[in-house]
Amino acid sequence: DKIITGLNSDLDIREQRERKNICLPYSQPTPYAPTTFDLFSGAGGLTIGFKEAGFKCVGAVESDITCAAKFLLHTPIDNVIDDDIRNVCFKSLRNKVDVIIGSPPCQPFSSGGIRLAENDARNLIPEFLRAVAEVRPQAFVMENVAGLTVGPRKAYLNRILTAFADLGYVVD
Repeated sequence: DKIITGLNSDLDIREQRERKNICLPYSQPTPYAPTTFDLFSGAGGLTIGFKEAGFKCVGAVESDITCAAKFLLHTPIDNVIDDDIRNVCFKSLRNKVDVIIGSPPCQPFSSGGIRLAENDARNLIPEFLRAVAEVRPQAFVMENVAGLTVGPRKAYLNRILTAFADLGYVVD
């Protein structure tokens, strides 16, 4: 697993961690706060929301190093992996993370795009499913565009939901 250790000087993580007053206000997690791991984290919008709800983020995967650096501005943790999710094994997190959260790339399903859905190389929903299968969290939250719910893409969504149900999750 890759851990972000060095970035361009303007995005230096050590400097970011030393800076004061850069974190957004949020509810401090209690010692018993449920944990999250953010997949396709981007700059961390989902993590910010979960932190505000009292969750503690214990890690993230984001292939765009600039987004990963922005994520670290508000969530200065050690376990941010700046690599393609297909290169990451999540088995070591089994029974250690309460909730997997994430927003797989939406371009394959966006109504404004070519709509190749599951045939698009950017379709990484199966990787989200794999992470959930390897970690077996108590719950997961996967966010995507409404275009995933219409036309032939809806049949694909139903297959994904069935795969989550086959893992023992109640999905809606």
